[in-house]
Amino acid sequence: DSKKPAREERKAKRRAKLEAERLAKEEAARREKEKAEAEAAVKAAAEARAREERRRERAAAELRAKMEAERRAREAAEQAERERAARRAQAEAQREAKRQAEEDARRRAEQEARRRAEEAARAEAAAARRAALHAARGEQGSILIEKELKAWQSLVEDQCTKIEDRVWEMLVTISVRNIMDGLVVDTEILRAAQIKEEEEKAPPRRISVSLLLDQGGKISLSALNSPDSRSSASGAASPVHASPLTKIVGKTLGHFSVRSSRKSSAASAASSRRRRGFSAGRRRGSAAFSSSHRSRSSDGRAGSGGEESATAAA
Repeated sequence: DSKKPAREERKAKRRAKLEAERLAKEEAARREKEKAEAEAAVKAAAEARAREERRRERAAAELRAKMEAERRAREAAEQAERERAARRAQAEAQREAKRQAEEDARRRAEQEARRRAEEAARAEAAAARRAALHAARGEQGSILIEKELKAWQSLVEDQCTKIEDRVWEMLVTISVRNIMDGLVVDTEILRAAQIKEEEEKAPPRRISVSLLLDQGGKISLSALNSPDSRSSASGAASPVHASPLTKIVGKTLGHFSVRSSRKSSAASAASSRRRRGFSAGRRRGSAAFSSSHRSRSSDGRAGSGGEESATAAA
């Protein structure tokens, strides 16, 4: 019996030890379970956070894609609008160019029509003038001769005004040298030797030229160098015999052949010899005059009215 308490005590100690081990194991298991639960909670929270992050990323990506699609749609719409505006502007420019071309063509056609009308009017006027001149040549020869003489006189006066000559007191004798070969005009100019010396020093003086044609076939041409002496023109003239005349001088008095006054006696003798051949060549001289008169009249129409030499007939 004395050992029984000791056994009880040992049993109690063993039971306490086992209980303590059991409690320790339970505590360890509890702690392990809590630790596992905490780790699982942490893991679940991390997974939740990751899922939320992925969700937010997907939402952001979707938003970005949506915004990019909207931007592209807007850009496409703007590009299409710009293209439509460019096409409209190009069509408008083409229409304007076509309208301008049509306007230019119409204007050119009008100008061409006006030009043709003016040319036709000028041609008709020229034809009318030619017809009138032809009729005047056929019906009013004497009037034309008078006009030619006046034009020649005006030409001589103008040319003498341009040439600065102070001493143009001269006597022009026109004679027929050779009727059979073409009526060559021979002129005699008195005091012509002084012209060259006094040409630079002399002031301009107007010349009055008078050409007289009588029924006897004589031509008198007098040139006066002062307005006071024009009343005495008949006293300065020197008539010579002439057949129908083909041409009277050139453009200016400078075209005349210069003869000195000392040859006047020889010219008188030659004039008497030519007078004997006057009757024989009268018909040929008339034909030559008609041909020359027609050519001179046409030249007078083409010129500026007074630039060609005049043609007169007796």
